[in-house]
Order: sequence, then C-alpha cells, then structure tokens
Amino acid sequence: MVRPLFLTVFFILSCSYSVFNQ
Repeated sequence: MVRPLFLTVFFILSCSYSVFNQ
C-alpha cells in the first residue's frame, strides 16, 4: 500500500518540475 504522503510529495514535485520547465 502506497503512503498518501509519498503520493503528495510526488504530485508536488511533478507540478514544480512542469512549472520550472515552462
């Protein structure tokens, strides 16, 4: 079972990565 915290961190990192690549 995946931890909700891990999913949250992954989501934030993905969003940040997308924003910095614009």
